[in-house]
Amino acid sequence: GNYLMKEGYYTVSYNRDRGIPNWVSWHVVASDFGTTPRQDDFRANPNLPASWYHVDNISYSTTGFDRGHMCPSADRTSSIPANSSTFLMTNIIPQAPYNNQVTWAALEDYTRVLVNAGNELYIIAGNYGEGGIAATSGLTTSIDNSRVTVPAMLWKVMVVIPNGSNDLARV
Repeated sequence: GNYLMKEGYYTVSYNRDRGIPNWVSWHVVASDFGTTPRQDDFRANPNLPASWYHVDNISYSTTGFDRGHMCPSADRTSSIPANSSTFLMTNIIPQAPYNNQVTWAALEDYTRVLVNAGNELYIIAGNYGEGGIAATSGLTTSIDNSRVTVPAMLWKVMVVIPNGSNDLARV
């Protein structure tokens, strides 16, 4: 089953059967950036239905995959609650370390450059398929006793518009 969750700082379409989000969508403007440090408080999301499996921080332990953010921590540094929200496991997917720390990180950094240059962004990111390469093993389709799917691919759509009002007219 799929579950739509408005987390205040982003919106998630969460997939109960895959244990990961289908997609996460968020808006980024300069006021989303501040001096709040990375909270690193990875945890289960208490807003999921009680009967669903709650992926938590240890679900990723010794798997060879990073806990990859969909809505990045660095996009939400205006306050502790904003940054902390990005560490809910419903915003996290298993990601190959190189992709998470190099390729995906470079794209995330570029989005912040665009915001700091006078733009705002509407972003939606997601995944599809099954099977990724872990740092410690070969092709892996799931972790956490098959409760968390490892996606084969990630995708991201970014709509970049100049700062202003009437967003739709500026697209």
